[in-house]
Amino acid sequence: MKIITARDRREARRFAHIPEKLFQGNSCYVPPLWAEEKNAYRANHNPILKNSDFELFIALDDFGTPVGRTLAYVDHTYNRFYKAKTGFFGAFECAEDAAAGRMLAEAAEKWLRDRGMENVIGPIHPVAENWGFVYDGYDTPPVYMSPWNPAYYHGFFTENGYRKAKDLLVYEADSRKGYRTPKR
Repeated sequence: MKIITARDRREARRFAHIPEKLFQGNSCYVPPLWAEEKNAYRANHNPILKNSDFELFIALDDFGTPVGRTLAYVDHTYNRFYKAKTGFFGAFECAEDAAAGRMLAEAAEKWLRDRGMENVIGPIHPVAENWGFVYDGYDTPPVYMSPWNPAYYHGFFTENGYRKAKDLLVYEADSRKGYRTPKR
């Protein structure tokens, strides 16, 4: 297994399509809007990446087949505003392979450390949706602009020292039965 970086347009396209290959046939996986996704990882089309340093990482198995991906980025606007040295990772997708998950996290962490970052937050996709991991309810298809992931992602990150920053909640309602604001 090895980690490569997606530096050219062909590799960036390969990066974008990894989840489609990994989760093909899974009824809970909803592919992105490809017209948007194809530009999500290009600085000239993404306002967050335009002001960031970033790298796209792909995990390949021993046969050269992609088994995972992640994006690491330094958002200079965020760091100036918060007077921080925080790096981010996002667009994490991986087969059920703990070694691949660990190698992707380590590649992103090293890349961020090499740029002087002292903290890592993620997954935060550098677009306004798909932040965080689903901790419960991964057997339910996601609602629009919310993440979905398999159950094993939680273990990938807790076993590597990550901890939850906060809860992001998604509610389901049946409009035919009326809707009340949930009590918290």
